[in-house]
Amino acid sequence: MKLQLHYHFYRQYIINVIMTLVGQPFAQWVKKRVDARHKKVAEEAEMHIHMDPEINEIYRNSKAVSGKFSPGFIIITIIFIIILIFIFYFQFCYSQQREFLQLAQGIIQKKKRQRRDQGRQGTRGSIAQRSLEFRCAASIDAG
Repeated sequence: MKLQLHYHFYRQYIINVIMTLVGQPFAQWVKKRVDARHKKVAEEAEMHIHMDPEINEIYRNSKAVSGKFSPGFIIITIIFIIILIFIFYFQFCYSQQREFLQLAQGIIQKKKRQRRDQGRQGTRGSIAQRSLEFRCAASIDAG
């Protein structure tokens, strides 16, 4: 039983490897092949647009570019992204500050409870101590 390994490389992977190794000559060769194929397909399917030579010249010399992204749209998009960044930053800072304040309030309340408990113990101790002193003084007077 013979073990055969079959490797399947995708066309794009092979093209990327060749482009990396060969470089610009390969890119030019591919461009020529693609242009020749497009020209052949356009002629076979009669996809050429017939127009007056004068209009064709105007069209070829035109510098106008159409697109769905206008400068105003890009500026508004950038401003919107900046506003979102500020909102998320301040929300993060506010949550950090809120956590810090909650921690500080917890510590303050804990300290207040400790002082209050110490004050109660101190009062109880001093009352107990006073009653012991009073009993001792009473027993000395009685005895």
